[in-house]
Amino acid sequence: MMEANVVQLIISLRNEFAGIHYARYFEDNENNRISHFLQKVHDSGESLQGEEKTLYEILVSTFALDYFNASFSGEDLTNINSQDLSQIETWTVLDFKNYISESFKKNDLRKESLKKISIEKYSLLFRGYEEDIAYYRTLQDWHLMRKINFLLDGGFFTKNELKENENKILAIYDVLINENEGNSKLYFMREKLLYLCSLDKELNKLQQLQTILKSDIDGDYKVLMMRDIMTIYRNDDKSREALEIADQAKKQFPNSPFLKEIQYKEDLMTCPELGLNFEKQIQSNKPIHIVAEYRNTSDFILNIYEVKGGFKSFIKYTEDYRSEEKFYHEIEKILIRKEHYTLPHCEIYEEMKTSLEIKPLPPGLYVAEFSSKDLAESDSVKNYFFTVSDYKIIYHHKDANDFPESFRLVNSENGTPIPNEEIVFFEYLRDQDLVKLNAKTDDLGVFKIPSDANNSYRKYLVHHPKTNDFQILDVWGRKFSEEQTRDILNKTIPQIFTDRAIYRPGQTVYFKVINTKIESEKESVVVGLKQKIALTDGNEEGISTQEFTTNEFGSYHGSFVLPKGKLNGTFALMIEDGADCFHTFLVEEYKRPKFEITFEPVKGEYQYGQTLELKGRATSFSGVPLRNIVVNYEITENDIRWKFFSHYSNDYNHENSILGNAETDENGEFTISVTFEENTYLKDVQVDCFKIEASVTDINGETQSASVEINVASVPYYIKAEEIKDAFTDENVKIKVETKNYNNQDVEKPYHVKLSKLKSPDRIFRKMFEDKIQNLSQFSKEEFIAKFPHDYFDEDEYEEEVQIEKVILDKIYDPKTDNQQPIANLDLGKLDVGRYELELYDSQNKELIETSQYFNVWDKNSLKEEKVFLNVVDPKKGFLRGEKANIYVYSAIPDALVYIFLQDCLGNTIAEIKQLKNGILDYIVEIPKNKNISEINVQFQIIAYNEVQHSEITLKIKENENPLTIETIVFRDKIEPGSKEKWTVKITENNKKASTALSLTAEVLTTMYDRSLDQFSINTFEWKRYYVPYYAVMSYKVKYNLSARFASKEVPYIRSFSIEPPCFNWYDGDIPEGLTFVGGACGYSGDAVLNELEGPKLHYKIAKGDEKERGISVGETHSDLPQVPVRQNLNETAFFYPDLRTDSEGNVSFEFTSPEALTKWKLMFLAHTKDAKAGTLEKEVITQKEFSVTPNYPRFLREGDELNLQSKLSNLTNKKLNGSASLQILDAFTNEDISSQFGLNSSIQNFDLNENGNSALTWKIKVPNNVSSIILKVV
Repeated sequence: MMEANVVQLIISLRNEFAGIHYARYFEDNENNRISHFLQKVHDSGESLQGEEKTLYEILVSTFALDYFNASFSGEDLTNINSQDLSQIETWTVLDFKNYISESFKKNDLRKESLKKISIEKYSLLFRGYEEDIAYYRTLQDWHLMRKINFLLDGGFFTKNELKENENKILAIYDVLINENEGNSKLYFMREKLLYLCSLDKELNKLQQLQTILKSDIDGDYKVLMMRDIMTIYRNDDKSREALEIADQAKKQFPNSPFLKEIQYKEDLMTCPELGLNFEKQIQSNKPIHIVAEYRNTSDFILNIYEVKGGFKSFIKYTEDYRSEEKFYHEIEKILIRKEHYTLPHCEIYEEMKTSLEIKPLPPGLYVAEFSSKDLAESDSVKNYFFTVSDYKIIYHHKDANDFPESFRLVNSENGTPIPNEEIVFFEYLRDQDLVKLNAKTDDLGVFKIPSDANNSYRKYLVHHPKTNDFQILDVWGRKFSEEQTRDILNKTIPQIFTDRAIYRPGQTVYFKVINTKIESEKESVVVGLKQKIALTDGNEEGISTQEFTTNEFGSYHGSFVLPKGKLNGTFALMIEDGADCFHTFLVEEYKRPKFEITFEPVKGEYQYGQTLELKGRATSFSGVPLRNIVVNYEITENDIRWKFFSHYSNDYNHENSILGNAETDENGEFTISVTFEENTYLKDVQVDCFKIEASVTDINGETQSASVEINVASVPYYIKAEEIKDAFTDENVKIKVETKNYNNQDVEKPYHVKLSKLKSPDRIFRKMFEDKIQNLSQFSKEEFIAKFPHDYFDEDEYEEEVQIEKVILDKIYDPKTDNQQPIANLDLGKLDVGRYELELYDSQNKELIETSQYFNVWDKNSLKEEKVFLNVVDPKKGFLRGEKANIYVYSAIPDALVYIFLQDCLGNTIAEIKQLKNGILDYIVEIPKNKNISEINVQFQIIAYNEVQHSEITLKIKENENPLTIETIVFRDKIEPGSKEKWTVKITENNKKASTALSLTAEVLTTMYDRSLDQFSINTFEWKRYYVPYYAVMSYKVKYNLSARFASKEVPYIRSFSIEPPCFNWYDGDIPEGLTFVGGACGYSGDAVLNELEGPKLHYKIAKGDEKERGISVGETHSDLPQVPVRQNLNETAFFYPDLRTDSEGNVSFEFTSPEALTKWKLMFLAHTKDAKAGTLEKEVITQKEFSVTPNYPRFLREGDELNLQSKLSNLTNKKLNGSASLQILDAFTNEDISSQFGLNSSIQNFDLNENGNSALTWKIKVPNNVSSIILKVV
């Protein structure tokens, strides 16, 4: 009865918590439900005694871990090292880790009591299968396994801490093994072994399992270990040994329920399998190559039928093999051949591949069935289709929507066009009857399908009555409708520019729009164009629209005032009337940043065990250092080997953070010590990224952060080499080689250079069977080559293509002595025709520091010994308009024809046929002058030996026009607030043909805005040199891939037995029916908050934490202080001049008054001409005073507060300064001086500042009653 009471109590509490957890979706202003529940849990256990109390307290101690796994949000919280469970909702990961660790330590002391508590007795509290719970006899077993899972949790422990936990975990497993017997003991032994294998991939798991099997421990759990051994043997292709283990299991444990898993694995290994790999279209009167993949199969029968009718059913059958029975039997066919194949004998249970021959067949349409006596089930007969034809169909021309308008019929053996051939099409559209159509090829083998079904997929059965050849042709519908095809000619392209990229509601957005177009192959601005521009909000709803007419420079400008009360977010300026142009910017309520953090550049190489003193600086945007400020930092480490070595996995998991703090000195500088610790859990090469993120909160509560990343590796550098791919015999083979450290910095390191010439193949090979090369042959190599002269005989022949014939170069290259630069153009000299391997590696660490590549060297005049099907040499450079590009095409096929498809990327294609001479074609492409064309795509096809090989290259077009250059003539990068400035810039054209830069007439846009806003969103002027509104490249590649059909004896799936530890979780409760939730009272605290008042004359005010700009001036006498003017122009955009014009010498001058904000500014220029040439320039400007004050005021005050108001003084000059400062407190509504009410009787203080020094002034005040809003003013 007592046990039932404690069980019901825990279940009741767990259900109650389920309701509390559900209530998180409702408002809880008191935020105390969890703490109240935990207090109830504590009180409920007070009356329990003995075993009940122990069980209760153990389960209660699991609450923190359950809460972390289910409810922890992962928010950035401050570590407070709290162990108060009632404050669990404010805990950080470290708090959880410390609390849970301490709980496990306390519970470990109760081990004797836990051993006496049976899990089965309290099974109602645990989720899990009854057979699983049986393996956990006591609460001690359950507690220790839960502790193991905690010690394995990477969410709590760093990888180095996980390494330290290994011995603890192994010790716990030893306790579990020693304190259990029978199946439970075996279970924990296996769990320990699996853990050991996870630590050491080289551990001999097989040997360890065999040792356990030989032990005298009783229990049929050993059967599951035998299952594991069978898996190991099977993966190592030791099927015979695996089956011997199966026999052992059956004899040793004949009544074990686990034997069904042994039988399942045995069935999988002994199950016969057969698959055939074949070409869907084959040539007539030639041996037909198929590859059989088989296991546990000795022979099979192949029935071949010729299709005589039922073409509609045949086409449906080709579309869906899954419905083969229905449509296959409707095909009208006659049996023409029955073949019996005996497969080469192999070791039983191993999967083999062997090439087989089907005797030649005449042209026609065929289906085939294959079956084996080893596959004696009703569904073991598989069928497939193929065509026999000496023709192939390739594309001839596609329209701009990738729709094939015409095709070409060619010979399968040599690619020659088939002229004047009658063709019959059986057109199939889904759910419609076949339509018979007729066509005929022209003199070049070109034909069109006479069909109107252009917008949907359809399939054709193509028949050639003259020869009885068949093909199957799939045609896809148009990708776009005609209305979607975009006209690229004379299209106007607008570009929008704004003064900055983020605004507050109510501020003004200044913009400029420039319109250009390409006409008669020339780009120019669009004059006299009427255009509407609209402002849209974050919901893409229109706010306002304006209409403009472009000027002689194709531009117009204006402004929009952003509305208040709208949803903030991403706003946009959009050009209406169908122009596809918009410009986005942010509208947010932000606080203007006042300072930034910067780090010194990271240089040099870093090794594990080394400590780096990382230097940083915190300064205001006006240049004032933040002195004596705490810098909090976080260091994380991440494995990034995958970035440099492709065989490593991409693991984004971060280590737990290393937290620390530093302090800025008098110059605002700080130092963070970073020790690069090696991850001892990793093997082989290591590359880790250490990220150091620092944050600073100034005296006004503003927080800024910055980060830097440093890569550390166990090897000092890596080698990076550009790809060669193809070269010519008449040119020196040069390759750019870089040696870099893992921070991507150039280093001077010697490396080994090894250049080897590879053996040339003696035959031309197809790619068709490249992935299905036999490993057990029925034919001799000579027989195979006679039957299939262009396919690989075995893997050895395939690998011969990378066998070394001779070493050409083998030496050490040292940039310090050979080139004097870390980046070198490695000159391999002129090389003979052939295929080469280039290896670059470190002599001491070849496995870790190496790069290699294969490349070919060709003769421009003829093909030598290379047995290449098709190779196209990419020129690999950009071309100017009007230049000519030479593309070399090679093929060892005698008198090969190459089909060429030249595209201008605008949807236009020129199709050509060229014949190679001496195995080579020098194809010349003239680069067009049309500016609409940005690149040329050229595709090449050669058809031979029943295969179509395809290659394509893209020719990049370089622009030969000269950009504009903007140069500052009169300019200052440091100015006083409120100063009047006149600056001049010069616009020139950087013409390489001219001896001096050419001045020209241009329109200039210039703006200057607060650079601190770039921390939210960066603004930049990016000019699109020209615009190609439509880009289309059609693929002319045709796919004739290898197909496959497989048959196997079905083996019913058996789920592997695995044990899930009994699970107790506080989140497993059921919400009581009818439960209601009563939240805390809504309301706000009674704290009085200072209100914000707006007004241009207010010098400083506090309101709900928002601060305005403030400053201080020096006066000679006390009477001077009230006369000091207050800074008022705090605009975030200093100026926006959209249409400045150059004079006859290309100069532009403009004037402005500097805003009075102390900050850094981003000055930007954009100049453009009437012929759409453009240039941009960015500069940085600082406004600063020689003397400044930084107040340190609270964000709000409460009645009765006593505090010290402090202001920091900074001297940025090289001379001493002295003066006086006064604090005034004004009533925000009446502007009355109420300083005396705050106990401020003496508000004036004198100060002395050393050169480049700083100091602080302090006023002590007490906040009176009945004051709501105030203005704090320091002068």
